[in-house]
Amino acid sequence: MDELQALRHQRVLELLKEPGIKESFRKDLNLIALEKWEEAGEPFEEDEEILAYLEYKKNEACKNSTDSANSESADGVIKQKSINFN
Repeated sequence: MDELQALRHQRVLELLKEPGIKESFRKDLNLIALEKWEEAGEPFEEDEEILAYLEYKKNEACKNSTDSANSESADGVIKQKSINFN
């Protein structure tokens, strides 16, 4: 395993230890194979795919958060009450 592969492998292992990450992969990954892989400390062919998927999910979450914030501010303008000057 070259140095870049080792770094990617280590990064994937670190990310998979974060709370909720493994659970979100339950439908997308074979968790039994993942556990064997973690125990063996071996490189996994899909390291790059896992990192790319995590980056995609992160970007989608940011995008959804931004879209939500923009729609809330737009809603805030629409929902403002008019002031009567009588």
